Amino acid sequence: MEGVLVAGFVLVSIGVVIVQRVSWRKQRVSWRKRKIRRRLRALPATPIGRVRGGLTKITGRLRTIDKLTAPLSRLNCAAYESWVCHVEEGSNNKWVRREVEVEDFLIDDGTGVARVEGAGAELAITSEDRWFGGPLDDATPERRAFILQHGGWDKFREGVLANGAEVTVVGEAEQELDPTPGATSGYREPPMRWVIRAGKHGLFVSDAPRD
Repeated sequence: MEGVLVAGFVLVSIGVVIVQRVSWRKQRVSWRKRKIRRRLRALPATPIGRVRGGLTKITGRLRTIDKLTAPLSRLNCAAYESWVCHVEEGSNNKWVRREVEVEDFLIDDGTGVARVEGAGAELAITSEDRWFGGPLDDATPERRAFILQHGGWDKFREGVLANGAEVTVVGEAEQELDPTPGATSGYREPPMRWVIRAGKHGLFVSDAPRD
């Protein structure tokens, strides 16, 4: 009887360890996104028409400039992050981010339009309707090729920021010449606009509505 109890205790302990490992691995993605969102919430949003430069937070609608094609969803977008998942024995899923790309895009909040310089941006794509995924068995040839390229993993998941997405951006605001046709300015002054880029505090982009 004692041996049975000991064996049961060992099995329960192993089960707890497995659950903890699964939970930790599943939470790694959301932990990173929560970290970015905390950084975003630390500042109040400023309308583009009232930006004065320096560290700035803006919320508005994304407008693509040069569209990317996301490798898994094949959607045109300004940014994507692609993940693949290896299903280990016991459903111990391990998500591994393989590709992230962000192009420059515009953000329009109704008071003005600013350009966001995508280089160095950290993403937190959280809206479920902007994620696409599934098992390898259901993948298109393009998706299958991408997944097999990264070691033959079993599932895929990808988030995109497409034209019209509502986003919040935090970065360093500086002024640049506005190349938009018809852009106007003051007397004898060239048209200017704000550009948000990664400064010493970094560049963060989220599509969470409360950021």
